[in-house]
Amino acid sequence: MFPSDMFLINIVVFVPLALFGFALSFRRRARNKRERAAAENVGELREHRGSDHLFCDYAEWQAGAEPTGMKRKIAPRITPLLCDASEDKLVLRAGYHVMMRRLAITLALIVLGGGMAKFAITDAVSYVQRGHHFTKYIEDPDGETRSVYVDHDATPWNYVLKKINQASLAYENRGTDLAGVASTTLELIAREFSQLGFYGSILGFILMLLSKAPAPIVIDRKRRLVYTWYRHRFWAAPWDKVRITRVEGHTRHTALAFALHDTKGKGGTRWFILSGAPAWGEKDDPRDRLLPDARTFSRWEGMRLWISEWVAGQRDPTPKEQTRRFALLHLLAPRMREVPKKGIEDWPKL
Repeated sequence: MFPSDMFLINIVVFVPLALFGFALSFRRRARNKRERAAAENVGELREHRGSDHLFCDYAEWQAGAEPTGMKRKIAPRITPLLCDASEDKLVLRAGYHVMMRRLAITLALIVLGGGMAKFAITDAVSYVQRGHHFTKYIEDPDGETRSVYVDHDATPWNYVLKKINQASLAYENRGTDLAGVASTTLELIAREFSQLGFYGSILGFILMLLSKAPAPIVIDRKRRLVYTWYRHRFWAAPWDKVRITRVEGHTRHTALAFALHDTKGKGGTRWFILSGAPAWGEKDDPRDRLLPDARTFSRWEGMRLWISEWVAGQRDPTPKEQTRRFALLHLLAPRMREVPKKGIEDWPKL
């Protein structure tokens, strides 16, 4: 497959997705305009738009952590955010923006790897059937240089070594001048484009899974404190003073974001987002059917209501909420950073 063919495949796949994304963006922009006007009337407009993310849209308003002025009943929800719960602490999964970013990367890798799979697999099968040998140049007794084939077992590692052997021979034949090296490199990329795209997409996906998602957000009911761990230091805010806003991803689910302060006073204030991924098999609640799109757009309100009732001592996690922690998007972020158990106790209250 040539790069031009891959370009056409990307157009066919990503143009409809881009148009759908633009439609959602225009819809969000119209809603944000209405909310911004309402926020200006009550003085709840966000003071800055720091730490915004490419695949998540922050609302332009901010509010307190306690629900006020509810115009309709909202279904409290905590699944599948809950990582751990004790008498005084909730540990909630964070990083909705990371999941949105990884979802976009995964789709791109699927298109790239899928488009190159046939050609890469055909090349690997050909290697197993008849091409498992290395090429070497030796000098015979007459002083002439000739090529010889050295057979080896057909293994994945030897397949990689053969590709390296072919590349090294190509560079040896072209010389070491800059023009020759550049020309050889371009020819090798064109020749091995399908293999680079297919195996590179697999390697990229594995590296993405191995990288850790953000540390969870911890809510301490006894100290009435919200905190997390980022860039080797704690970020925290008192529950009674913490500011929240809504974050919406391109999957049209919303999440709750907290404005937390650097406890060392170096990084100012940043927004930290809970996971907005829906639980596997999650069903609509009757209280979420009162308005169009209520299940998706009110998710952040359900999170805030559940957490605020827990802080007030009005609710505890049910056995179902304790065990129902799986969401499909969580498969893209299987590893999380950890919040140190010690250190935040020394932070003075704001």
